[in-house]
Amino acid sequence: CNECGHINYALTLADRVWTCPGCGTMLDRDGNAARNIRDEGRWLVGAA
Repeated sequence: CNECGHINYALTLADRVWTCPGCGTMLDRDGNAARNIRDEGRWLVGAA
């Protein structure tokens, strides 16, 4: 989860939208992944 950092190991490829059990945020799988990649890129650029 991009909001709280929870990792949902129970997701399957068929799960397109899910609710985080950690914080209750409803997430689109692809949108959440895109935000995770964006945030990692920002961290790497800032660390350089």
